[in-house]
Amino acid sequence: MPLVSIGRTVLGVIAGYLTNAALVGVTEAAYVRWMAPRKYFVVDLVTQVIATIIGGMLCCLIAQHAKRIAAPSLMALGLMIGTTSLVTSWNAEPHWYKIALLAVYAPCVWIGYALLLWRNKFIGTRQDSDRCLEDRG
Repeated sequence: MPLVSIGRTVLGVIAGYLTNAALVGVTEAAYVRWMAPRKYFVVDLVTQVIATIIGGMLCCLIAQHAKRIAAPSLMALGLMIGTTSLVTSWNAEPHWYKIALLAVYAPCVWIGYALLLWRNKFIGTRQDSDRCLEDRG
């Protein structure tokens, strides 16, 4: 794998994870202020699903041709950090909530990857549009 691909893969994984964390952090801060605890966990779970899909898409978008390596790398990073969080906060939050967050992480990253593939297939990529322009010229 070329050095550029490795760099894009690492950058993609880091950007995907940090984007996910930032989106979750901002929404959690808002939810804690404005929601009853019972609603909070359900709404936060849904929000984290969406944030993880976005993070997965961004990771694969940055990684470009190495997205088949970047997506599982992001899954592994998120599951490692999520497992640590699960263990350390076991008594602080409902068990179903922490287990559900961990269970949906990898599938949501995969959905982000799949949505990017779908976008590239049906909408096209910049490279595809550049090729079309070259063919005309």
